[in-house]
Amino acid sequence: MLNKKVHVLQHPLRVASENQNQYYMLPKGAALYYDDSLPEGADRFYVYINIEGSPLELKNLERSDLIIPLTAYPFEDKDIVNLVKDYPVNKKDLSKILNSEFLSKDDAQEIINYLQQYIEVHD
Repeated sequence: MLNKKVHVLQHPLRVASENQNQYYMLPKGAALYYDDSLPEGADRFYVYINIEGSPLELKNLERSDLIIPLTAYPFEDKDIVNLVKDYPVNKKDLSKILNSEFLSKDDAQEIINYLQQYIEVHD
């Protein structure tokens, strides 16, 4: 792996597959290993994932050059508010989100209001 370039995320990235409205996260600290720069302007990276538990079913590729990439984007203010609404977070995560440099006071208030309404409905 000599001369391999790597980027370690300082902030989470949102990740989506093609034709999906829902997104997921690559966490802060994830290592992205540089592969190639594409003519469209995007860079391609490898992410190594250790899968624990039962093995995944493997099949042969029909074409050796077939790649179905995910797309990653930095989070925007509106994404952080939706993240709290769509994903369960613990107190520590919520504290980090509310104190984040990416969150405006209005966004933090929107999250707090949402959580108060959620608690009232589910209490």
